[in-house]
Amino acid sequence: MQNQASPIVKRPLREDVHAALRARIVERQLLPGSRLQDVLLAAELGVSRTPIREALLRLTREGLVESDPNRGFFVAPLSRKDVLEIYPMVWTLEGLALDSSELPTPPQIHALRQINAEMAAGSIDPLRRQELDLRWHQTLLESCGNERLKEILAGLKQIVRRYECIYMHDAALVRRSVRDHAEILEALVKKKPKLARRLLERNWRTGMESVLARLDQPEQAVDR
Repeated sequence: MQNQASPIVKRPLREDVHAALRARIVERQLLPGSRLQDVLLAAELGVSRTPIREALLRLTREGLVESDPNRGFFVAPLSRKDVLEIYPMVWTLEGLALDSSELPTPPQIHALRQINAEMAAGSIDPLRRQELDLRWHQTLLESCGNERLKEILAGLKQIVRRYECIYMHDAALVRRSVRDHAEILEALVKKKPKLARRLLERNWRTGMESVLARLDQPEQAVDR
């Protein structure tokens, strides 16, 4: 008897549209303040206006888009308020996730070091650095069994990614983050999880302070 093939699971169209628009915003293809016209976006993505509007409403709830009854949808501006509210939530929840995780295994240690080494490479672009940073933190916490916690973290990090793009343009800040990663991992290798948690919080605090400093600069310095 032949084994039956597993069915192909297709994501709803609205999920793909939401992911595509979110990526454009996070990667700054759509800059803060840009107007989001459902007719034009539908034509670009080859879909009807319905999934576009569903995605825009969802992005509004997520804080990436703002709506005005008279003017429509716009990419939400970058704001100090977002940074001051969300970064502490991220480092607190990551700390909880780290407390719930096992000490890293040798394969995990190897993976974390490889990701960090690639992030340190000077030739990669800021978006790639950001992807590697996100993957490093995900790998660090992959043994955490609290799926609800990881789901909440993933949602917050979609907002944080807009600001991390600013951070990742600065090679000196990236080098600092790479050193932080190495110190966090070294603390875990030495079985010092409390120290690792403090270093993890420091890593996020440094990022927050650097992003706030950049937001205080002229707009062209942020949007470069």
